[in-house]
Amino acid sequence: PGSNDEFYKNNSYTMEINVKMDVPENATEEQLKSLRDRWKEHGHYTEDQKIVKEYNTAYVEVNGQNVITNKPETEVQLSTNEKNEPGLAIKKSVNRYEHQVNDVVHYTVKVSNTNEKADTAYFIIKDTSLPDSMAFDFSSVKVSGIDEKDYTIEQSGNGWTLKSKGDYALPYGKTITVEYDAKALVASNGTVVDNTAITTAAGIPEMKDQQQVYINSPKLQVIKKAPGTKYKVGDTVGYNVTITNIN
Repeated sequence: PGSNDEFYKNNSYTMEINVKMDVPENATEEQLKSLRDRWKEHGHYTEDQKIVKEYNTAYVEVNGQNVITNKPETEVQLSTNEKNEPGLAIKKSVNRYEHQVNDVVHYTVKVSNTNEKADTAYFIIKDTSLPDSMAFDFSSVKVSGIDEKDYTIEQSGNGWTLKSKGDYALPYGKTITVEYDAKALVASNGTVVDNTAITTAAGIPEMKDQQQVYINSPKLQVIKKAPGTKYKVGDTVGYNVTITNIN
């Protein structure tokens, strides 16, 4: 309205405001944890920590008098895992437990959200705990379940880190799968290699899953045989040697 007279001609006015949760673009794990701690401190979580509640009050000034509006409540549903706990569901698997030196070990990491009322934004998935005795092959990484435009992935040490891009949110019922290979080096011989994949997102705790493989030397069975049993002086004896890997 241009004047008080114009203002009072109408019984009511409606103002619509769009707001966005204050989550940093391309947030780090530390920033996501700090954000969650702050929401906890301010009492935004429900007791089960599966919902964030936001309250908002407006002040209206008319002719020098302040009027306080009501306090509407907004609920933001958060992701849950397969146990219905707050956090993304993560499952890590490996092609088999026992390998030999120079074998290529194939790992698979799957991440999903089991809360049908929630989408998951600002998430991170990473697998960076392989020891130096395993040679990670970044060129072997394959990502499915999410469009290329909605994420970034980069090599991080002896592993990888995937981050959602922009405002993309992983919907309920969709699974992100990351597959990759690592070669067992000589230094891994005789060791159990533990490896952990981790995921986190805005408002929810970090979740992880672990797999291990055993790197072993070949177990060789050597059998030596002669083709005959009787020979005379001056004969040439030929032997057959059979080597079998029984590991």
